[in-house]
Amino acid sequence: MSTESDRLVQEVMDSVPLVMRAIRAEMRSHREPGLSVPQFRAMLFIYRNQGASLSQVADHLGLTAPTTSKLIGGLVARNLVYRNEVKENRRQIQLSLSNPGEILLNTAQKQTRDRLVQIFFGLSAQDQQLITEAMFKLKKLFS
Repeated sequence: MSTESDRLVQEVMDSVPLVMRAIRAEMRSHREPGLSVPQFRAMLFIYRNQGASLSQVADHLGLTAPTTSKLIGGLVARNLVYRNEVKENRRQIQLSLSNPGEILLNTAQKQTRDRLVQIFFGLSAQDQQLITEAMFKLKKLFS
């Protein structure tokens, strides 16, 4: 690898975690009172993976199936997530967000986007365009 590639890799490795930490903190700050961070993370995973299984959520969270089942049970009790039986296999369930669950996440995402707009507003139009182009390239590389 060239020195320029080394520098690029180091910048990505240094920058992306900082950006993600800021996004996650902002998203979490808009969660409903009494909703734990793992529950909120589970909802985000289900939002991005409608019909996810309990084991997929458990893998994502790094939790056991029984712990995840209890966590999801709390979300079901709050009417934020639905457990849907799979017709072909009644032991298997698919998870989806309820309307209130989607509203909660959409609100948190909008408020997070609004905060990021404030952060980026201070940059010149040229810098904003440069970052936008870099993000498109990163997305293409890692998709």
